[in-house]
Amino acid sequence: MTDFKQPKKVLAYLNTVVDYIYPKDGVNEELMEKFHHEIPRAKKNPEMEVPRSDDTTPMLQSELNTSVKGALSDMFNGQANAQELIFGRASRKAAGGSLGNTMAPLLGSSVDGMPVIDGKILTNLPETEDAEISTESYPDGAVLDYVRQGECLTVHVVPYHDGRSQFPTLHDGNPSNTNMSPYLFKELKDGFYDEFFIEGFTAAGPHFEHEAQTILTAITSANMIRERLGKEPMKLVITAGAQFICENPAYRKFVEDVTKVTPVRIHANTGEFRRLLDNDEDWRKEAQKGFTGLKGRALEAAKKASKEYRAAKTQANLDTIQKAMSTWGMATKHALEFVVTDGGNDGYVVNNDNYLVVTPEPLDPSTIVNKVGAGDAFMAGYTLAVELGLDQEQAMKAGGVFARHVLQQEDARPVMPSRPNSMYGYGGAAGLLALHGLVAPSAGAQAQRFSPEAFG
Repeated sequence: MTDFKQPKKVLAYLNTVVDYIYPKDGVNEELMEKFHHEIPRAKKNPEMEVPRSDDTTPMLQSELNTSVKGALSDMFNGQANAQELIFGRASRKAAGGSLGNTMAPLLGSSVDGMPVIDGKILTNLPETEDAEISTESYPDGAVLDYVRQGECLTVHVVPYHDGRSQFPTLHDGNPSNTNMSPYLFKELKDGFYDEFFIEGFTAAGPHFEHEAQTILTAITSANMIRERLGKEPMKLVITAGAQFICENPAYRKFVEDVTKVTPVRIHANTGEFRRLLDNDEDWRKEAQKGFTGLKGRALEAAKKASKEYRAAKTQANLDTIQKAMSTWGMATKHALEFVVTDGGNDGYVVNNDNYLVVTPEPLDPSTIVNKVGAGDAFMAGYTLAVELGLDQEQAMKAGGVFARHVLQQEDARPVMPSRPNSMYGYGGAAGLLALHGLVAPSAGAQAQRFSPEAFG
């Protein structure tokens, strides 16, 4: 039986995101290919690498419009329905966002009716239908209701070849145009929360450096109070965000600085991990010498086919692990934990002076419905397992269970079957851990002489 005692008090700072999900059978892949090649010209940046499947391309709404109506005007002869010709028929809206996709299953999970996490979310909330779609995806009371400024970040999620493309449309240049520092300081400074989750994409906002300093100051204040109360320091849990976020020197400095003042867990894919440690340029230049002139799908195919490239990437990951331990890990007295994933390849848990390699269970590619949100779900499964008392290796397996579940559904958040509502005493997404044998029946379920056979 897992060692679950009481809910953790958690605050999450994230962007309000709504996904516009386009149906797979409605996308014109030939036009999507042309559209991808026209984006750099539309952004007046011809040297930018042509986006490929599984890329995330941040664009202003006006840039998206320009890409479709302007850059492709010759191809479409000025047709007004160019966007529909590319993306297909109308999309459906669904709550999204990297940390939002993680927090929703965490906040909805329970053991014997008690929530695993007692959480609040701090975010910008415009008075729009999009904001309602996002906030209604969480349990009642999870979203702080006094920050009603800013705009939702809307993301066009488009199936494309064997992957997908995402076009985040940034309102007025960023999704979070409100300075959140006063709200962050107010919530964090008194040490009420045991853990603080922050989304890497907040670094794209215009106030990030100010907010980063506020977070450092507030956590320092909170930990002084928590020490007097005999409590452990507040843990900071970071979603790395995206590779272009991790290239930001200000973001890298913030993450490194915060590891020196409090325990930190950082969730990232291998590309984000390497860039966060500033270790992703030299090896890549050397490994891609034989791919000169290749772009887009041709480049990705060449990488997958090259044993030398894959070996170089693995070595770069291992070099980055050593750098993480020898620099950030050795420079702090606090616990440091990187949780690093790479799709179906080996994942890593990197601590201050040691690391763990975990090979994920294979998944039949033909069963994959949508790749959006798989990494976010992994973070939810890993975090939930840790909160329930599982060790790091078991937590990595739990993350894999959540990721595979999301890969095989359309939505980016784990959708549990309507029956049973509670598995082995675990409600919500926590039931996935019971379904896959990662947790034993809860104390309450055992006390009620729970029988797994009763659920068929």
